[in-house]
Amino acid sequence: MVLMNIDENIKKMTEEIERLRMDALRLEGGVKMLVALKEGGLKEIDLPEFKNDEKKEEKIMEIN
Repeated sequence: MVLMNIDENIKKMTEEIERLRMDALRLEGGVKMLVALKEGGLKEIDLPEFKNDEKKEEKIMEIN
């Protein structure tokens, strides 16, 4: 028979909810910023191109 630790599962689920909440807030902030830029008359933003090393570094920073 497999045992499940209820307290540990509550902790893991609560942490996951908090992580998802933070992601949702970050996304909402991004949407608000883009809407404000659009209302300011912008239709496109010219972004610099990244080299392969810079993309790799960016991904590492996101993971941490």
